[in-house]
Amino acid sequence: MQNAAWAAAEGLVSGLVLPLIHLNRLQGTLCVLTRTPHEFTDEEMGLLRAFADQAAIAIENARLYQAVHQSLQDLRRAQDELLRTEKLRALGQLAAGMAHDLNNMLAAVLGQVELLKIRMPDPMVREALGILETAAADGAGIVRRIQDFARQRPAARLSPCRLAQVVDEAVEITRPRWKDEAERRGVGIRLRTALGQLPDVLGNPAEIREALTNLLINAIEAVPSGGEIVLEGAAEAEAVLLSVRDTGVGMSADVQAKIFEPFFTTKGMRGTGLGLSLVYGIMERHGGRIAVESAPGQGTVFTLRFQRAHGEDTPQPPAPSAALPRPGRILLVDDDDMVRTTVASLLRAVGVQVAEAEGGASALAQLRGQPVDLVVTDLGMPDMTGWEVAEAVKGLHPALPVILMTGWQDQTAATPEQRRHVDAVLAKPTRLEDLLRAMREVGRRDGR
Repeated sequence: MQNAAWAAAEGLVSGLVLPLIHLNRLQGTLCVLTRTPHEFTDEEMGLLRAFADQAAIAIENARLYQAVHQSLQDLRRAQDELLRTEKLRALGQLAAGMAHDLNNMLAAVLGQVELLKIRMPDPMVREALGILETAAADGAGIVRRIQDFARQRPAARLSPCRLAQVVDEAVEITRPRWKDEAERRGVGIRLRTALGQLPDVLGNPAEIREALTNLLINAIEAVPSGGEIVLEGAAEAEAVLLSVRDTGVGMSADVQAKIFEPFFTTKGMRGTGLGLSLVYGIMERHGGRIAVESAPGQGTVFTLRFQRAHGEDTPQPPAPSAALPRPGRILLVDDDDMVRTTVASLLRAVGVQVAEAEGGASALAQLRGQPVDLVVTDLGMPDMTGWEVAEAVKGLHPALPVILMTGWQDQTAATPEQRRHVDAVLAKPTRLEDLLRAMREVGRRDGR
């Protein structure tokens, strides 16, 4: 009825409608209308049918072309993602050995700084040592980011975590940048969240927080003259989406194609080019994805896709343990003389009795001759690995606690049997406070 009214309004009095069919598939219709009364002849009908057949073929070819073009784009995106992942994996493997050696050197530097702070009461000296300690700790942070490229799977099983809480923590961490510093420069940056009631996701809160912190810092830098940053959440049946949107300068298509590559940066000497590569790696390890939408002058949206947690119980933080007495005597095993001497001196400075061994064989020989209350061993040693040392120690003294210290970030290569022989694992560079806490914890489990 509506079409009849339209035809009357247009003065159309005659018409012919032919179906556009190709391979028994209806592609549409061909409609011919006239403003004067007209009876279509057989010749006109034949011509229109021939045109309709050709039009149906053209429409089908266009559809097929579009489907092939879309498939080609999907294939190229998959290839780019695979190449990016392989590039990150290769870079991580290349950097892992270097990072291990740097961690050992930083462990010695930080250890000597802590030792000097214990021995030197002079406030000016302690202030200078504090600067040195901060610089070394920052260096350790850079090494950890490089090591992240070597980790393509999570070092531990993903557990349920509250995404909204992690978002709040990342917002607070970056508050000095988007609020305090911006206000000092006379720039207004409005940051708001619109998360709603998000379900738990499977993940590592520390890694997710680090990823969000990187994205927020990028968003802050994208609005140098002020603007808005919005974090929005949405839930799907099997996923939880989190977007970080800014009203900043945006990015060109060429920049978007490279932003997840290691060491690519648009910030010149101010940037390392590791931030977004790190975020990409974190999302890969979480079984998720990161996508970006942007245009010059139109702002940027990063969307993180997490696995939704179903049925798992959200772990509760452990209650703080009371201070416990330190072991009477420990055996420290490390083939790096500088690291071993530094850690031993630190422990002795706080009243711990320490025996030293430069390798696994030496450590086992000492254990057979003189008992100890705890063994602290390095992982990477030439004669025996730390896992092998721990297994041998438990073979001699099953109840003797063992702490493993390592400059290698990822321990997924260890078997469950190897892990069973170790009571705690500490990453290098290890602070004295962390080592003492681990010693008290294994002592508590051992009933000491």
